[in-house]
This record gives sequence, C-alpha cells and structure tokens, in this order.
Amino acid sequence: MNRGAITTALVGALALGAAACTSFPDVSTVLDLRVLAVQADPSEVILTIDGLPSDPSTKIDPSALSVDPASIPTIEVTPLVADPPAAAAGRAVTWSLSACPNVPYGAAPPSTGATAGAAGGAGTTVGSTLCIEGAPNTWPLASGLAGDATAAVTLTPAQLLTAFESDVFLDQYGNVHGGFDLGMPLNLQLTFNDGAEVTTAIKRVLFWSHRVSAAQKVNVIPTIPSVTGYVDRDPTTWMPTSPLLTLDPATPTHVTLGEGIYLLPKYVPLPPAGAPPDPNATPETYVTTVLDRDPPYQALPVTETERIRYAFYATAGTFDPPRTVDQNPPGSTPPPNATGTTIHLESQYVPPATLADVPLDAATGLRLVTIWIVVRDDRGGESWVTYSLALDPPAP
Repeated sequence: MNRGAITTALVGALALGAAACTSFPDVSTVLDLRVLAVQADPSEVILTIDGLPSDPSTKIDPSALSVDPASIPTIEVTPLVADPPAAAAGRAVTWSLSACPNVPYGAAPPSTGATAGAAGGAGTTVGSTLCIEGAPNTWPLASGLAGDATAAVTLTPAQLLTAFESDVFLDQYGNVHGGFDLGMPLNLQLTFNDGAEVTTAIKRVLFWSHRVSAAQKVNVIPTIPSVTGYVDRDPTTWMPTSPLLTLDPATPTHVTLGEGIYLLPKYVPLPPAGAPPDPNATPETYVTTVLDRDPPYQALPVTETERIRYAFYATAGTFDPPRTVDQNPPGSTPPPNATGTTIHLESQYVPPATLADVPLDAATGLRLVTIWIVVRDDRGGESWVTYSLALDPPAP
C-alpha cells in the first residue's frame, strides 16, 4: 500500500481524550467534545530539495541537502470541532497546534483500503504516534486559538529536513526507505480544551522531496456544493420515490419523528482560484509510489483513482450508515439492494424517538439539530458542510 492512500486525516480514527475517557452511543451522534475533521490546505506538498542523488539507490547525505524556501507553502489548518455541552454552558473551546516528524515504526493507522492490492509494505510503516511535548523535534506552531479559527503555519527548511531524516526504515530485505521515496507524512497535532475536557487529534500533510513523475500534481481538496434530501426510496432499487429537495444552509429542513430523511451529498473538487466549479467533475487520479516486490525493491510511481468518503454527524439522532464511499473495495459487491453497479452515497438521518433531549431554539421556537457532512479523499483533503434540521412531532 502507498502512503498517499493512508495519509488522510486521522481525526475520525484517532481522537484521544487526555482528560477523560468518553463514549458515544453512536459514532454519528455528537454529545461532547469531538474533533470531526481537520482541513489542511494544501494537504500535499511537492518540495524542491537540492542535493538529492539522481540514482535512487545512492545513499542520501542529509548534510548535502537544502530545501528551497520558495517551495514551502503556508498551510492553513482549520478544525471542525463540536462541543454541545460547552456551547450550552457558554464555555469557549481553544486549541493549540504542534508539528513533529512521522515515527515510521510507530503504530500504523487504520487503512483506507484504497489500494489494498498494491505491492509493497509502506502501509505498515506510517505511525500514528503523538508528538512528544517538549521534545527537540516537536515544534509548537500556534496556541490559544478559538475553536473554529484557522492557523496559518509555515514549516522551516530545517524542520522539514529533520522530518525527512527521521522518516527512515528498513524493509524486509535491508533496503532503506521512507519519506525520500514514499512521501513524508508530517504530523500536525491539534490539542483542544473546553475547560472540562481535553482532546487531541492528528492531521497529516504529505510532503514529497521531489516530483516522482512529470504527471504528479498536488491534491485538490474535495468539496460538497450541495446536499439533496428525500424521505422515501424504493426498497429494491434504493431510488427516491418521494419529492427531492435541496438543503439550505440558512434555513432549517423539517424532519418528522419516525420518518427521517435521506441525505445525498454531491461531490465537486475545489477549483483553482478564480475558476468556476466543474459540475461534472469526477474523483481525481493521482500519482504516488509503492515498493516494488522485485529487486532492487525501489519505490515505483503508480497512478491511482482517489476514493471519496463521506462521514455524517448530528447532535441528536443517528445516521445509517454513518459512512459512505464512492468505490467498492476490491473483491466486494455492490451494496445490498443496489441495481447494477450503482454506489449509493446517501445516508438516512434517523431522528431520536422523542423530542425530550432536543433543545428548543429560543429564536425560532423549533427543536433544532445540527448536522455535519464531511468529505475526505485519499490524500488528506477534506471539507464539510453544516445544516440544521427542525424536528417535528408526527401528525396527530
């Protein structure tokens, strides 16, 4: 497996409570402090490093390397953090940001499954360990930020060279690999504090020491330009049988208890600055590297098709399923009851049984639930949309 397919945000898989253990009745229900997503823009960087040998089998001399500062972009880090108890109590959520090199022999993060059949063992070398506070290679970048603030940070050439030098491992044949040939996933650690709980999340940005092929381009962040809703669908074909509506971020969508609503997000990659979105866009193909199984066991460039995944969250009620993805994993079959090869990306919002635990909004007099839909790709690109649902009791 290649690193390009497993350096997505670990926020959904790795959110560690440092102050207390938390539990959730459902992964899609947000009841306390949770980091739902972290956007790093850009999520992938191709550096210019002078001094790299032209022969990939030649041993690299770190002292002979230099990073062109002009190739180091400013990275805008924006979290999606939800904390209903703090909001109800009027407590502010603040966060700090640190960076540290990847630990190649640390615990491996969960696989995205995007390239389960790819050759090589790089997928088992990307650690999910946290930064060590106060360590020489832990670099504080920002502190005291508001919960929804964006941190604009720029790593120095010295920090990036240190990160590349740290990300080195031996394969089963004794060959040296790591960030220089497989891409270097730099850890960004975000620590959140609401005055009662502390939660830490890891976000990775993938740095390349050089362009591995002429076709390689940096990741384009996926977006959700719109969300379609409907109440009923055919149980066999899964196609809508009730009127379609488009959710409005400024106006709550009414949902009746006992009915729920299916929500279908639309995919569009973020266009270049000044360009209009392409309504017919499809997931990107991208160039990454995998380890060759045959001598000399070098990292080879390969082209992959990006998987687009959606995660659904709500402050009350649940989503079924809580996650959807636009490709079937290798060897799998289409979803049950799907027709042909149709892949269904919608998820059904299931309201709570009663309105007892849904707060009444003073301004509107409605029982409002906040929902979030997060879209992620294979290379750490992610964004999200936020909507409100107004829960109504069943008609008498």
